[in-house]
Amino acid sequence: MTPAGHYTGTVFGVLLIVLLQSMLSVLQMPEAGRQIIYGGVLLVCFSFTVGALAFVNKKEGRSGFQVNR
Repeated sequence: MTPAGHYTGTVFGVLLIVLLQSMLSVLQMPEAGRQIIYGGVLLVCFSFTVGALAFVNKKEGRSGFQVNR
């Protein structure tokens, strides 16, 4: 099984988390608030990825969540 992601997506994700971490530190956000925000960001990114994959599969006439290999 091959990975479905790309290096650019990984780099973008790392930069997003580091930027978010820095901003929350500057704002002196409590740890519980940070964890809630991290979880929300991860859910948004995951739903965007699933939606994009479904869009590509529909455009190419495939059903389900199949990934090109």
